[in-house]
Amino acid sequence: MPVVLPAVESREPRPRAPNPFVWLGLLLVLMVAGAVITLVTWPKAEPTGTVEFWLCLLGRPALTWGVLFGLRLGYFDQESERIDAQNEVLREDRDRALQFAGEPLAAIACAYLTAAGDKALAAKVLQRASVLEARIALDGREGVRHSALDLLLDKANPSRYHVCFRRLIAAMQKPVGALPLEVPFGVRLQLPADVDRERLRQAWQDCWDEQSMRRCEAKLVPGEQGLMALDEWLDHRGGPALEKVLLFVAVQLHDAPPQNSAEVATAVLVGWPQMLSRRGMAQLGLLHRPVRGHRDELNMCVSTALQWGRATNIEIGDLWQAGLEKDDKGAVNQTLSDLKLGVSSGNDLSGVHDVDLALGEPGCASGWLALALSLEHAKKTNKPQLVAWREGALHFAVVQPTVRPPQPEVSAVKEVNA
Repeated sequence: MPVVLPAVESREPRPRAPNPFVWLGLLLVLMVAGAVITLVTWPKAEPTGTVEFWLCLLGRPALTWGVLFGLRLGYFDQESERIDAQNEVLREDRDRALQFAGEPLAAIACAYLTAAGDKALAAKVLQRASVLEARIALDGREGVRHSALDLLLDKANPSRYHVCFRRLIAAMQKPVGALPLEVPFGVRLQLPADVDRERLRQAWQDCWDEQSMRRCEAKLVPGEQGLMALDEWLDHRGGPALEKVLLFVAVQLHDAPPQNSAEVATAVLVGWPQMLSRRGMAQLGLLHRPVRGHRDELNMCVSTALQWGRATNIEIGDLWQAGLEKDDKGAVNQTLSDLKLGVSSGNDLSGVHDVDLALGEPGCASGWLALALSLEHAKKTNKPQLVAWREGALHFAVVQPTVRPPQPEVSAVKEVNA
């Protein structure tokens, strides 16, 4: 759920301070009116040299003005103090909301499978290398421009998804096996919308169990939620719903690949950083709350992502994008320039790294692959990265580098699933 920041100041208009010229004019009017009324109504038989006469002539008008001015000034002071108190509360609420929205999750490890390899892919994308070319598709069509994973079938692997799942599980076996058993753990599986997702979930579960991995029932990520599952996770303010470790897996394979498509599989092991630090577990990078938006509000979306990611405009020298439409890319480039991000400082936009140009469009794995590559590059450069992807709507997130935590503490052993 998106975090809504309270207003910086109360929308209630402040009272205006008493205008000295108005009140001096009012004093003059009251004094003249008091003098006229006193002279007209004063009894002719009464002497004018008495104290009462001068009180009526000058004292009462001045006293009336003083009471009115005091009431007006008191109203101004009281309302100003009330609005100042409201603003102080709003600022405290806003600071708490900013602190809450800026809390990150930590990536512990990640793995990916692509036609360009399963190691150092970020460096290949930086070099503008591409494996996207016209080739014969699995369904026999010729001249389809795409990239495909080399997934060989055998008796133990009746489908390409089985091969892919087993390779991902093997890549993540060591970091998952290193997790303390008492740390709540779960698996979240994201698959294309045009497949039998439940059947493939069960296939993943079979492959997972065969590898004697930690006991865990994989759950499907709903629809186009994707990385917004991190946003949902960060909405929790404590307890087991927050302090856990999840393995997010996104797989995009094609029986009949579309033009300019890519087959990709990505796995990212994510945990609550404070819990990981207490246990001395190494962290690969920090994943800040993603922001969902539309093409006509990109400036606000990117600014919010930077705010959540605790990064300044000039710090962002790299943008990793995947799954964007043609019009999205032009609008994003314009936003980079409008906000004067560091990535827009050069004329060639060399800091914009387009995964689609290197591999093809990664489908449902777009966000997770871009995230994995940004983590890889953040670790190397020790600088924050901006990630952009499309899953229904446009999304942005900031990835921050991190450091190795202190030595681990001794803990009890009790397996917990999430």
